[in-house]
Amino acid sequence: SYDYTTDTHKLKLFPSTLKNVTLRWFMGLGRNVVTMWEKMKEKFLDKYQDYCKLSSKGGDEIYRMTQKEDEPLEDYLK
Repeated sequence: SYDYTTDTHKLKLFPSTLKNVTLRWFMGLGRNVVTMWEKMKEKFLDKYQDYCKLSSKGGDEIYRMTQKEDEPLEDYLK
């Protein structure tokens, strides 16, 4: 099995989950602007959290998200 849990892999796969405006935003960041997954999540949420679908528990839930060991990245990011 392939390890998708490292920051490098998450950052490489992240653009494949984006479309349209969010993908253009990401591409505009340039290479190596963000090298840690937590920083990327923070930048993305700072920009788009008003548009994110938040659960009834509130926006802080997003910051507590963790990927399960065998959970595909696309499922984790939903």
